[in-house]
Amino acid sequence: MVTKDIVNALKRGESWAHRASYDLCAPKLLAVLVQIFNDRHQAEDILQESFIAAFDKINSLQEEMHFYSWLKRIAINKSIRQLQSKRYQYENEDLKDEHHVLVTSGDIFDNGILQVFTYLDEQSKLVVWMYVVEEYNHYEIAALFNKSVSFSKSIVSRSLAILREKCRLSDYVE
Repeated sequence: MVTKDIVNALKRGESWAHRASYDLCAPKLLAVLVQIFNDRHQAEDILQESFIAAFDKINSLQEEMHFYSWLKRIAINKSIRQLQSKRYQYENEDLKDEHHVLVTSGDIFDNGILQVFTYLDEQSKLVVWMYVVEEYNHYEIAALFNKSVSFSKSIVSRSLAILREKCRLSDYVE
């Protein structure tokens, strides 16, 4: 991962450190974002915006915090804002794109996890991802979305019920 030497070089504005940090963090973070959005182009946009924000605010990175964890938090916050913006557009335009795209991403996810997550909408994927994989608690998720704790609990509960049902049905299909 990104070492203290790279972080210090980032703080000094050295261009090699930008490339090194991108090369080390981008593949894993892009895989997470593709899972959330089911759209590689949108995920790449969020990834790019996250790196730009991280590079702009690198001096605020605390020594004890790891660069990747900090970058991932920036990306998740940008994802939440994107989803909230998208939801607003859907409500105003009364449109919603319901297609799902299956994307594979090397050694980070196996196909089973990827296929299961395609059954959820973007917001549900993000909330479940934050709760199950990133180990955020319901209070943290609610605060990030500016919602109540029951918002997080109900999305996780409903989403896991959907996933359980879909996994159960897929056993009979194959």
